[in-house]
Amino acid sequence: LSCNIELICDETFMNCFSLKEAIMPSGITRIGDRAFGFCGSLKNTDIPDTVKSIGTEAFLNCTSLEEIKLPDKLDSLGERAFSNCSNLTEIRIPDSVPIIQRNTFSHCTSLQNIILGRNLNLILSEAFSYCTALEEIQIPDNVKEIESWVFKNCSNLKTVYLPDNLSSLGEGVFGYCKSLDGITIPEGINAIEAQTFYECENLKEVIIPGNVKAVRRHAFYGCKNLTGAVICDGVVRIENNAFGKCSNLKTVSIPSSVREIEYNSFKGASDLNIICEPGSYAHKH
Repeated sequence: LSCNIELICDETFMNCFSLKEAIMPSGITRIGDRAFGFCGSLKNTDIPDTVKSIGTEAFLNCTSLEEIKLPDKLDSLGERAFSNCSNLTEIRIPDSVPIIQRNTFSHCTSLQNIILGRNLNLILSEAFSYCTALEEIQIPDNVKEIESWVFKNCSNLKTVYLPDNLSSLGEGVFGYCKSLDGITIPEGINAIEAQTFYECENLKEVIIPGNVKAVRRHAFYGCKNLTGAVICDGVVRIENNAFGKCSNLKTVSIPSSVREIEYNSFKGASDLNIICEPGSYAHKH
């Protein structure tokens, strides 16, 4: 590429199926939407330190891309920027990036190592969905919200570290994470949303802190190896099928603060022992 350009325009190299390498000169500040989209043979590219913005679907379906270094001054990553880069194994998000957009790294099925920047504060829906090689993730302290289905079907994800300051986990965040075997729910979370841990088959125990007011429908549905749940004082509502098809669930502690337990909340837990205070809503119902 010429040394005098500052922008790679939208769709410049899109569908260049035989392109194997792209060397970009210093001085470029933006890589446009779908600039390298569907370059299925692209294996190596060097993004200059001057780049501050990578557009929507910029490297979508670059299925041969194995490595990418994001510049330290980058402040914007577009939706689906690296979606379906199925040979990408590692990514480091610079501290300068505040938001990871929707589906940015979805279907990166070889992605094993993700390092998130310290100043990240928001992860939008399905950002890392179907990253089936991912086994561990640490969410930085500044992240306040993780939107819906962010880690959907990360089937090998076993360990997740959530920050204490986290205030929102969206619907289905860990849905179908079949290897997840434990989770500490931060006290700032005010609801376990619908399908948050849907079919997390390896999850064994859970403690729901008192700041959580509601356990929504299907929140732990299909967690078939879940044996115990402690619901702390402060929780008010347990919705339909919240623990449905948790067939090995043996013990649940329900505090007197719970005022509503919907129909089929524990459907399929045939040997369940509910621990509750005499006279409480759970005891009466």
